[in-house]
Amino acid sequence: MIMSNKLYICFAVLNLCSTGLIVLVICINYILVLYELERRRAHLSKSAFQEHKVFIDEIGSHGILIFSMFVTLPCCWFVQFFVLEETDVSFMITICFLVFVSAPIPAMLSFLWRNSRVQMIRIFCCKRNNTVETLAARSLMQAA
Repeated sequence: MIMSNKLYICFAVLNLCSTGLIVLVICINYILVLYELERRRAHLSKSAFQEHKVFIDEIGSHGILIFSMFVTLPCCWFVQFFVLEETDVSFMITICFLVFVSAPIPAMLSFLWRNSRVQMIRIFCCKRNNTVETLAARSLMQAA
């Protein structure tokens, strides 16, 4: 069944609106968690409060990075409805699918990059001198 162009546009608009609603819910939840943390500030020690706040900020930045990659596919679908039918958009769709599928990878790498334990591993393992010193040894014939 061939669908009219209006149905395609409605589908794209619904897709983008649902994505926008998901972002709105995530932002509201982030604000509510920060508000609850501020309310519990009197019951928490200063270090515990800072630790919780840093953790919440890391989760927020992680979500922003992942969302920016997940939103490429619906935007690509939306743009696809406004180009001419003769235009080949397969390359653009393929790139968008690749970004969509690989979205968790850069988000997890950035999450690990900011983790203090991983930074210690990088300091101790990556920046050390790994050269092997060769020592001159006497031959067996000279030793005897």
